[in-house]
Amino acid sequence: KQLLGCLLIVGGGFWLSVNKKALNIFKPRPAFWYMLTSSALYALVGIFFRFVVKTKDFWTTLSYEYIGVGIGSILLLLLTSQRKQFFSHLKQYVPILGLITINNIIAVAAQTSESYAISLVPVALVSIVSGTQPLFTLAIGLALSLWLPHLIKEDISRATFTHKLTAIIIMIAGLYFVYS
Repeated sequence: KQLLGCLLIVGGGFWLSVNKKALNIFKPRPAFWYMLTSSALYALVGIFFRFVVKTKDFWTTLSYEYIGVGIGSILLLLLTSQRKQFFSHLKQYVPILGLITINNIIAVAAQTSESYAISLVPVALVSIVSGTQPLFTLAIGLALSLWLPHLIKEDISRATFTHKLTAIIIMIAGLYFVYS
């Protein structure tokens, strides 16, 4: 049952990443492989966090995590090409700095919430529940496209929406099989 669930989750993710124009070829977008890599790396992050949080308290462990992020950012800025690119892009983003700040506050809140959940229950359970994220993404993307199209304009045609919703339902069915 769990294997079927895993196959449904990966299959749904694959279906979600299929390029609509190449649908009959059934070739995933390059982003699919980055998503798979990201999922594997986030699994490692969760496991390492759980290991550390068992020996230290939550806030200390969370501090270590964010100190690591800060060190990683500083190391990236030590690379001359990355530093030049960062500062040239920074000038372009000044007009939307408030939006970027809000986005990062939300990201920190989400990461802290997920980390706290990992400190309470097994990493696999947190990962499974996090698998509902595409449903929220679809709903928020649809709402923004309808009510604030100047911010985000997703393709909300019936065919595209049905394609995305079907893939997400397959993934959630997979979550059900893995979790139950």
